[in-house]
Amino acid sequence: MPAYRLASFIPMALFAVATGGPLPASAQVVITPLDDCTTVRTVNSTQSRVWVTIYDLARLRHLDYGWVDACTYRDWKSGSYACGSYYYVRGEVKNPDLSANVYDTTVQINPKIRDLNSNAVILHRGTGNYYWEHSVGLYDAVTGKPNGCDGVAPTGAPPIDFSFTNAGQRAVRLLVTSVTTKAALVNNECFLPGQGKSWKLAREASYAVNASDMNDRACTQASNDGVAQVVQPVNGAIRLNYLQRYVLEQH
Repeated sequence: MPAYRLASFIPMALFAVATGGPLPASAQVVITPLDDCTTVRTVNSTQSRVWVTIYDLARLRHLDYGWVDACTYRDWKSGSYACGSYYYVRGEVKNPDLSANVYDTTVQINPKIRDLNSNAVILHRGTGNYYWEHSVGLYDAVTGKPNGCDGVAPTGAPPIDFSFTNAGQRAVRLLVTSVTTKAALVNNECFLPGQGKSWKLAREASYAVNASDMNDRACTQASNDGVAQVVQPVNGAIRLNYLQRYVLEQH
């Protein structure tokens, strides 16, 4: 179980990079650059699973096909792709239970030598639509996920089971906010030692959590201790234990 231990107090407005918070620009890198035309890369920057099919120019042969999970990329090599040839990449965006298409979009590619963007495309969610962009993209150096992945869950996605337990020795005030909208989802609730609570929260890619040690049982006198970090769901749930100042454990 990952435990996040911060060596010194972090102001509540900041997030710890090690827990999935915003990375500095220098930490964003292009992963596995495409140096020839034999590989096609599809990047899924949405929160939905996408079924990808790559066709020949006449759209008669399925050269490659398979799933690309949310906020990941996949390289395809089985289609005997060649420089100067034309192919079509189709993305079928699925609903949460994968029973139907939410959107269906196709783009043409034309791989060229020494042109990374010619045989790589990124699927984005727009306003009422999904669309492909010709780009190899940037990626998080720590997680490998595409930079700029959509933080909004697809329509119909089930809520997140979010639970918090104060396993420390002092009262704790908890604030949970949406990373995307900044809205407060759990608004400064107080937990005495041993207390906990569960919520059903609207599904998002990540949540900002502030847990503050308090000097009184009424949670009105904050100390200078606490922890702030960004957490992400694991198997559709977030379970947090506050152990002591600077230590918030996700399990």
